[in-house]
Amino acid sequence: MESLCMTTPSRSSATRICVVEDDPGLGELFATWVEERYAASLARDVDTALTAINQDTAAVLLDRRLGSGCGATVVTELRERGYDGPVGMVTAVQPDFDILELPIDGYLMKPVQSSVFHDFIDELLEIGQLQGTDRQLARGRRIRRILETTKRPESLDRSGEYQQFLAELTDLASQGSDNPG
Repeated sequence: MESLCMTTPSRSSATRICVVEDDPGLGELFATWVEERYAASLARDVDTALTAINQDTAAVLLDRRLGSGCGATVVTELRERGYDGPVGMVTAVQPDFDILELPIDGYLMKPVQSSVFHDFIDELLEIGQLQGTDRQLARGRRIRRILETTKRPESLDRSGEYQQFLAELTDLASQGSDNPG
């Protein structure tokens, strides 16, 4: 598979979003949508993504299944390297309770419309501006919303992993905001 990382100028070139998508048509489409508001870089495989994404990357839009590997591997490696920017999965894979373990900030199901795609980026960038407990809460609430809109209530009730996640989210919320005022 061809490796490609391209960066193109846009209206808001100070904010660079990296799209990691192995499908050439979708990668180009998503990069074009990003370029409507921000600078875009496009990586089509795991190695190129890990090379292209750095602290100057404002957010990452990551496919869960890549021909050369797995999006979960990419986000885990990025976090181990110290990248703390927002990472959102844009994928055709239905979310399951395993997303509770992924260090991601959002999950968007394909196919997707451009307006929903732009809203997703905006939410990721907002999460990226938060610090500490506020950031953890925003991430947790987004993951909770994803699971509550894709899983049956009885499935959520039966999942010990999900119930533990909710308890931890409640504990975080009771700690209060890091940003008073």
